[in-house]
Amino acid sequence: MKPLAITCDLYGTLLDVETNEEDLQAWTKFSLWLRLVGIWRDAEGLREAYKGWFSRLEEAMKKDGNQWPEPDVRDVLALTIGLDRKANEALIQESAYVLRSLTTERLSLREGVSDALLSLPYPKALVSNAQAAFSYAEMRSVGLASLFKFYVFSSDLGVRKPDALLFRVALHRFGLEGQESMTVHVGDSYETDVVGAKAAGMKAVLVVPRGTIQLPSEGPRPDAVISPWDPKKLASTIEGLRDQFRYNFLEGCYPGRASLPASRRTFNVGFKKKDRFFGFV
Repeated sequence: MKPLAITCDLYGTLLDVETNEEDLQAWTKFSLWLRLVGIWRDAEGLREAYKGWFSRLEEAMKKDGNQWPEPDVRDVLALTIGLDRKANEALIQESAYVLRSLTTERLSLREGVSDALLSLPYPKALVSNAQAAFSYAEMRSVGLASLFKFYVFSSDLGVRKPDALLFRVALHRFGLEGQESMTVHVGDSYETDVVGAKAAGMKAVLVVPRGTIQLPSEGPRPDAVISPWDPKKLASTIEGLRDQFRYNFLEGCYPGRASLPASRRTFNVGFKKKDRFFGFV
């Protein structure tokens, strides 16, 4: 058996990114840009207001029972600048682009990622802790956007991984509810990608871009680890999970029988019983 679908994390896994939202020079340039559209705010005040509103929105979401809140940066910017978001949607969106570009110090596609994704003959979706305000544009800028069937951004749901909701939304959009164990998530974080995917019942492949990783002694385990992260190994790693997909398929069709020794497996096939492993590949 082969997987029915693949989901991937974005930042750290497919894109190498480094940002610095503390950089006062970046906020100074953002302040100058705002003046061009008729908004006067000093740089340091903008920076502190942005951090403050982000924290306040997070706290408000936590009080509503959201363990892993993810405010939408466009809401944060609207409050920071002092504009009504709905009445100024285009300006708020543009300001998100400008601020992101000013605070980004590095953004590049990991070598071999595009070829690796193109080589996977399965439906693919992006499931990432990311801001819809600019993450799709960043994907498009490096040629990634067209490689996925759809995107699940944490900011759209107001919750971030490891909450299993992001993965369940992806499964629903794939039409694979009830077949979670036949899907694979690929990501670079144990705490968000592995824990979240396993909570949703999916397989998880952990990639390690730099150095080594020490897995915790307790908690869910990744089904495979690629260390160091080499996208060329992704297809063979997923292929190496074939036996697990076969087991999950049989267990779904014949609960409790897939784990029996081959000599004891009895599956109903048509109107006859075959006392053998019946051709599931």
